Amino acid sequence: MKKIILIFSLIIAGFAFSQNDGHIKGTKIERYSLLDGKSKLITLSKFEIILWDLATKSIIWKKTYKELGLGNSFYAIGCSVNSDKSLMMLKGNKDCYFIELKENKISKWPYNEIAFTSNDQVPVIIDSGIFEKYDTWLVNPKTGSKIKIGDKNTFNLGVTDNGNVVVMRTVKNKSTYYDVVSQKLSKKNKRSNNSSKQKEYDSHYAWLKSGSKERFYFHTYVGYKVTEIQFGYYTPITDQRTYFTPKFALKNERINYNVDLLFLDINEKKIYYVEKYSIEFKNGGKNETKDQVSYTIYSLDTGELLYSLDLINLSNENYALINADRDEEDKRMAAETQQMNAPENVLKRRLFKVQGYKNYVYNTKTKGVYLVVPDKPLYEGNLVRLDALNDDPKWNMEVYEKLENLENTELYKTSILKPKSCNHCNGKGYISNSFKRTVADYEYTTGKKLVETTTLTNSCQNCGGCGLVPSY
Repeated sequence: MKKIILIFSLIIAGFAFSQNDGHIKGTKIERYSLLDGKSKLITLSKFEIILWDLATKSIIWKKTYKELGLGNSFYAIGCSVNSDKSLMMLKGNKDCYFIELKENKISKWPYNEIAFTSNDQVPVIIDSGIFEKYDTWLVNPKTGSKIKIGDKNTFNLGVTDNGNVVVMRTVKNKSTYYDVVSQKLSKKNKRSNNSSKQKEYDSHYAWLKSGSKERFYFHTYVGYKVTEIQFGYYTPITDQRTYFTPKFALKNERINYNVDLLFLDINEKKIYYVEKYSIEFKNGGKNETKDQVSYTIYSLDTGELLYSLDLINLSNENYALINADRDEEDKRMAAETQQMNAPENVLKRRLFKVQGYKNYVYNTKTKGVYLVVPDKPLYEGNLVRLDALNDDPKWNMEVYEKLENLENTELYKTSILKPKSCNHCNGKGYISNSFKRTVADYEYTTGKKLVETTTLTNSCQNCGGCGLVPSY
């Protein structure tokens, strides 16, 4: 019986150890999110997503992007989970995904919004079909069914009060609140009972800009060690800084090189951080460092370290996974380079450079002024579409020039400034000279003095006949 208990204990201990292995050493944790009244933490790295139980300092679950069907690695810019942590929304650079975690089932999510409500719905913004008018809908991610909860000009959405309230903000920063439980709209959040100080925090520090004020916090360093912190908000219009808390020192022995503020709680007098710091140790007599990332809580009054959870497993490194990712990245970069250097793409880049934005060119030989017409393809024979300009627009002409000639800086000079009228010919494109002479024969036969006038007209040598000169 004792043997059975011992074996069972070893199994449990082994399971607990495997659950607390953390993120792979040498990888960067990209995103963090506090859940369930700050009792849970989600961390996202390049290779995996981990849900932590902060009370027991253990991992509830760990999902690699590979097992979710997103490839060896994935760059996530946001995520959310539902109330029982069985569903997840994941946002990448290009696409969003809906994941059923128990089944490892993944599907594309066609909206930008990813926050769950308490009843496992997701509020999203959908174009109403009317110019600059957007509706708010609650979508069931499993079934795709949806109900409209707001038909105003919604600019952005938020989910608050443990998922029970949807906040809809307009362009003019006016808010409407939808209570998920009562299914009613109101102009005030009836569930919010925060203190005045905490409300001030909410308006300035909830990672949102409030009017013309921007929240900020200062770190004071001695070397790389953070010694003190101060919070406040900044008004750009008046260049005024208002300090929200007094300075206080962080009392720890860590050498911090980066800290991310997660949450500042005025009522609890606590500050929640993710810290990135270096651990110094001796390896065979040599001094070495390892980079650790920890979730920490400090006292807002004293700066004492109240809680710390290491998020990186420094004892091992998954070289196979990291090397596979590097190989995959090298292959992707090689394919992109090959595609970029393909002859047709090289020509496209050369054309794009010549076309520019309102790119006027001046032929130094003919002195003609041209506009390189944008968004036109390269024509057969490497010809580029131009407009030959004249001071009188009715004489503008459609012409073509070789790409190689336009790239010749000795032949063509470029300018983004609109050409101006030639001051030699006043924009006419030509110069007239008149000559007068007396006709002698008629002077004696008729007894009158006759004068003959001859006018010679030549193209203006200053503008080449177009009536325009470049502006530099």
